[in-house]
Amino acid sequence: WLVLGGGLFGAVFATALYVALYFTENNSNIEVTLTLTACYLCFWCAETVRSSGILAIVIMSLIFKDKGIYVLSPEVHHSFHIIWEWIGYLGNTLIFFVSGLLLVTQCIFHHSEVGTYAWEYALWFAVWADLHVVRALVLLVLSPILRRTGYGFPWQTAVIVW
Repeated sequence: WLVLGGGLFGAVFATALYVALYFTENNSNIEVTLTLTACYLCFWCAETVRSSGILAIVIMSLIFKDKGIYVLSPEVHHSFHIIWEWIGYLGNTLIFFVSGLLLVTQCIFHHSEVGTYAWEYALWFAVWADLHVVRALVLLVLSPILRRTGYGFPWQTAVIVW
């Protein structure tokens, strides 16, 4: 039910959003509010009946990106993009800020043994170094593809991205 329910809720809410946006025209406030409300309600309804809210949002987004984007008014596309980009940035920032805060709080206030700090710090440094190595390998492997698409991918950009 977790997967099936999430997919079902996503499809239903994408269809409802498509129909609602079909009847609005050139009103960025209504169109953006409808998309925000549909996402929140889709997640909440799916989680209420114990199915996957995340999967429901993903399915809803994929269906909307495929068909529903055409019912948005052309004049609204820019503001729609700006608002959703800002929401994504805010969510990403909050997730990393809270997770970092929880990690530091756990390390400082919930340890009674003195020797564990050195081992944990060494482990964290190793994970951090591994992440940078993996990121460099991914950029190295994908750089030929990235050079041939879009704006190109010079080595200077690769260094900045890494």
